[in-house]
Amino acid sequence: MDGQTDRWTHLAGSWECAARWLRATSGVRPPSPSGSRPHSPWRHPGESSPHPGDPGLMLVCPPPQSACSLSPEGPAGGRPAHVSADGVRASSRPPAGPWHSLAGSWLPASAQLPSWAPGPGSSTSPTALYSTCHGSHPGVPTSLLECHFCLFLLGVSRHGCWHGDRRAEGRPPPGLTRPLHPCRPEGQVWTGTLLLGTCLLYCARVSMPVCAAAMSQDFGWNKKEAGVVLSSFFWGYCLTQVVGGHLGDRIGGEKVILLSASAWGFITAATPLLAHLGSAHLAFMTFSRILTGLLQGVYFPALTSLLSQKVRESERAFTYSTVGAGSQFGTLVTGAMGSLLLDWYGWPSVFYFSGGLTLLWVWYVYKCLLSERDLILALGVLAQGLPVSRPTKVPWRQLFRKPAVWAAVTSQLSAACSFFILLCWLPTFFEETFPSSKGWVFNVVPWLVAIPASLLSGLLSDHLINQGYRTISVRKFMQVMGLGLSGVFALCLGHTSSFCTSVVFASASIGLQTFNHSGISVNIQDLAPSCAGFLFGVANTAGALAGVVGVCLGGYLIETTGSWASVFNLVAAVSSLGLCIFLVFGKAQRVDLSPAHEDL
Repeated sequence: MDGQTDRWTHLAGSWECAARWLRATSGVRPPSPSGSRPHSPWRHPGESSPHPGDPGLMLVCPPPQSACSLSPEGPAGGRPAHVSADGVRASSRPPAGPWHSLAGSWLPASAQLPSWAPGPGSSTSPTALYSTCHGSHPGVPTSLLECHFCLFLLGVSRHGCWHGDRRAEGRPPPGLTRPLHPCRPEGQVWTGTLLLGTCLLYCARVSMPVCAAAMSQDFGWNKKEAGVVLSSFFWGYCLTQVVGGHLGDRIGGEKVILLSASAWGFITAATPLLAHLGSAHLAFMTFSRILTGLLQGVYFPALTSLLSQKVRESERAFTYSTVGAGSQFGTLVTGAMGSLLLDWYGWPSVFYFSGGLTLLWVWYVYKCLLSERDLILALGVLAQGLPVSRPTKVPWRQLFRKPAVWAAVTSQLSAACSFFILLCWLPTFFEETFPSSKGWVFNVVPWLVAIPASLLSGLLSDHLINQGYRTISVRKFMQVMGLGLSGVFALCLGHTSSFCTSVVFASASIGLQTFNHSGISVNIQDLAPSCAGFLFGVANTAGALAGVVGVCLGGYLIETTGSWASVFNLVAAVSSLGLCIFLVFGKAQRVDLSPAHEDL
């Protein structure tokens, strides 16, 4: 308790230092610790100005229960992160009291920097500031903790807003006053919207496999030609992963998703028209699938970039796993509705259905969620320890010097490779091993199990973090489930002769693989939130290429050994390799911070 009391004593001193500086430089009076704010320009979101002719200055004050975030990583797990007087980060929650946070505050554009402030463009640390200005000027920071706080205020005043979006009038854009929370109304709307977007992504992706047999009959394609059309999607899909992630980091993941969805929705709806343009049906269909792959390849990297910047660390797993469940839901919807439409109206109706729904979703997002104030998402910004602007250059050399980054890429590669092998070969395994079984059972049941499993993994992960478990420990536990236990069930799948047991093992393996959403997929956001889209794009590109190689290797093993056990042994081996590397080298500390900020 003595250490905690000292920590808050220093924080009180830093508060007084900030108050003196604000009064001396801008005439702005910060809120009093008692919570009374008479005739103060500080007001909460949605509160009208008490002064006639107020130019609109708003200094956003979070609730009194929140405290200042002074670490470079910002609040972890939805809790305020603190720095003690010696610069060591502590994770204890502050005692209840009238503390107000300056995290996310806005300073007037006319505010003047004090004489001891470092010049624009210069980089300094709290230690350097303390040693330079201590005792030289009246009212300057008198402790290392106060230097943390004052550097934080200087960064806010220079950048004009919390995430680096400069506004001439010094006011925050609407909707960026608090982070996305799954339990808040706007968080629920956006989570549901992105879930539906992922569902429609897979509806468009699976439309061609559902219609492949009927189209082959109409156009006279053989197995080889049909395989060219089906595989052409991945040719484009592998090429835009890194580009999509980088664009998401630069211009915003929501804009990348909206633009790509509008394009792939139009191409999907126009596929039947392309098929009847001329006699070159195969060329037109191959071209349309390559374009669809190119456009859909940016989705998940941009989504990762979006969530890493808008969602708190303790809520990322549930949000990502919820949105990721749309992949299984979309596969089920297209499998069920597509089969009915195929029987009733023919294969063109399947493309009209999925493409039309995607365009309707794009219209809804643009009209209802992104049409105001330059398409700025009303999701809020995750508070960082320093003002974070979207980078103009990805620090890829710095990233790939870290073993934790390579561990994340390898684990994502293993997860994707295992998933693609099971996705491609499970139907053939059941058809050849149990020819009298009903196809809808093994084609539907595993994906029905995967949806609640994905949601459960997110809830469990966030619950463990909120209970105080280390973030990296939770991520590794999720990977033990998603790669380790899933690989065990896949291994058992090759050594059973019962149809019911095989369905149970297959469902367990597919369902447990969704735990990767709360493990490695979120760990990439932990490592590099400022360029998570780029890093996820690199990892997903490697995973897609490994998946293609793994599927081909699985077919080779079946032909040479004549045993399905060899395929499932391959799945278990790949999963075990990725798991072991992640358990040894995986970390959750940020690796994208510049050297000037590493000592914060």
